[in-house]
Amino acid sequence: MIQPARLLIVDDEDAIIRLLTQFLTSRGYLVCWADRAVTCLDALDEFPDIRVVLLDLSVGGTELLRLIKVKRPAVQVIMMTGQGKEELTKRSISLGAFAHLGKPLDLSILEKLVGVCVNQQDFKNGGSA
Repeated sequence: MIQPARLLIVDDEDAIIRLLTQFLTSRGYLVCWADRAVTCLDALDEFPDIRVVLLDLSVGGTELLRLIKVKRPAVQVIMMTGQGKEELTKRSISLGAFAHLGKPLDLSILEKLVGVCVNQQDFKNGGSA
């Protein structure tokens, strides 16, 4: 039996964490969360099966993105921010983010991006999770 993909939500807003947790668990994903940079890095150690990180730029910024990619290069990172600045999007992508979404989040787009990340990893792993 294939285990559902585990996602890590990193955001400093409890309401966003609750919303995304409820939404993504209802779609069959396993979800853990962190509200600070240090707890994000700890979660990557604690849960080696994390496949996608949803990272709010207000929590550690692009430096945290860089640390995530150093620690776990295969993990896909989807950046989220309330700041619609084009230079942040370009910098995030250049540092290895899979995508960048503005807030308020469009959950249908987020769901599609997460699905692409997970399916891409499944393909690279020869179909196994």
